[in-house]
Amino acid sequence: MNRIACALLVLIVVNPAASDAADWPQWRGPARNGISADTGLLQRWPKGGPRLVRTVKGLGNGYASQVIAAGRVVTIGKDGQAVFARCFSEKDGTRLWSTQIGKSGRKALSTPTIDGDRVYALDPDGNLHCLQAEDGKVIWKRSFAAEFGGRLQNGRGFAESPLVDGESVVGTPGGADHTMVLLDKISGKARWSCAVKPFGPRGRVGAGFSSPVALTVGGVRIYVQFIGHGVIGVRASDGKFLWGYNKIAVPQANIPTPVTVGNRVFASNGYNCGSALLTLSGDGRGGVKMAEEYHLRGREFQNHHGGFVHVDGHIYGGHGSNNGLPTCIELDSGDVLWKRRGPGSGSAAMLFADGNLYMRYSNGVVALVDATPDGFRLTGTLRLPGVGNDSWSHPALANGHLYLRENDSLHIYDVRAGE
Repeated sequence: MNRIACALLVLIVVNPAASDAADWPQWRGPARNGISADTGLLQRWPKGGPRLVRTVKGLGNGYASQVIAAGRVVTIGKDGQAVFARCFSEKDGTRLWSTQIGKSGRKALSTPTIDGDRVYALDPDGNLHCLQAEDGKVIWKRSFAAEFGGRLQNGRGFAESPLVDGESVVGTPGGADHTMVLLDKISGKARWSCAVKPFGPRGRVGAGFSSPVALTVGGVRIYVQFIGHGVIGVRASDGKFLWGYNKIAVPQANIPTPVTVGNRVFASNGYNCGSALLTLSGDGRGGVKMAEEYHLRGREFQNHHGGFVHVDGHIYGGHGSNNGLPTCIELDSGDVLWKRRGPGSGSAAMLFADGNLYMRYSNGVVALVDATPDGFRLTGTLRLPGVGNDSWSHPALANGHLYLRENDSLHIYDVRAGE
C-alpha cells in the first residue's frame, strides 16, 4: 500500500471532530494520529525553506499547538497571568475573538478542539470550557480540580487536549476517584467517571501530559490514555477501567500520546523508559484485555515529548530524552531499521503528510524528511525566527499550509507544490 493510500485509510476510522480532511481540527490532526491527508505538497524544499505566507502575533505565551477548521485558527495562550482562547482568520490572520478562560501561573499547554460550531479549551489549572466557535462565547465550564478532585503527576499544569467522541467529550482530571470523565458535549453534564487505582510500582497518581485516543476492539469502544501510572484502557459505554500498562511510566512526566494501529497500541516515553507495542482483544465478557507484544529499552527507542506516527507498517519518531534523533521502527518486529542525527537539536515534534515527515526541533529548526524504511533522507530545512529555549509547540498542517507556533507568534508557510 502506498503512503497516500495509507494516510487515507487511517482517516476512514475518523474521530467525529474531523469534518474536513484538509483541516486540522484537533490535537495531532483529523484522526488524532499526527497524519494529514493533504496531498500535492512540496517533496523538496528550496534553500531556506518554503515561502512564509505570514506571521500572526498576539497568541499569548505558551506551548499549546493550534487547530484549524472552517476558516478558523484557534489556540490558547497567556498574557501575564490571564489565559485566553483566541481565534484568528485562516484567510488573513485577523483576530476574530479572544475569550479569557482562566488565570494561572502555569504555562498554557493544552491544544483546543474544534467540533462543528463549538470549541473545547482546557486551561492549565483544569478548567474545561465549551465555547461558541463563531464568537468565543462561553456555553459551559467544568472544573477538573474543584468538581472532580483533579490531580497532576507534575505541577506544570493540565496539558491534555479534549477528545470529542460522538456526543461526548473525554477529559482526564487524574485524581484517584475521577481519573477520567465523560461529559455530554452539549450540556457539559457528567455521564460517568472512572476511578483508576495504581496498577504497578512505577510512576505516580495524577494526570500526565498525554491526550486520550479512541478505538473499537471486538465491538467495544474504549479510550486509551497515558496517565501518571502508565497507559490505561477505559470502556467508553460506562467508564469501566479495563487494563493498565505500567512498564513505561515515570514519576516526572508521562507525555507522548499513544498511537493506535488496528487493535494495537504503540506507546513510548522518555527518561530511559523505552516503548511498547500492546495488543488488545475481547475478553469474552464485554471487555477488552491487553497483552504486551514487545518492549523496547530506552536505548533502542524512547520518545520524550515530540510524538511519533505510524505509516505503512512503520513507526517514525524522534529518539532520546530531550532529543529527537530521527528513527524508523518496523511495527511488527520492533526492529530499529535506522536512526540518525537530524539537523536540529532537542526534542522533535512530528507530523506526516504526502509521503514526508515534518520535524520541528526544540531549537527552532524544522526538517522535511522522506518517510521511508530505506534510510534517512533529508529533503529540506528552515529555521524559525525569534526562537529561544523550549520551542516545543507541535506543528499543524491544513489546506497546504504548515503552522508553526513560537510562543506569541504563529508562522504560516505555504508547502503546496507549484505555488
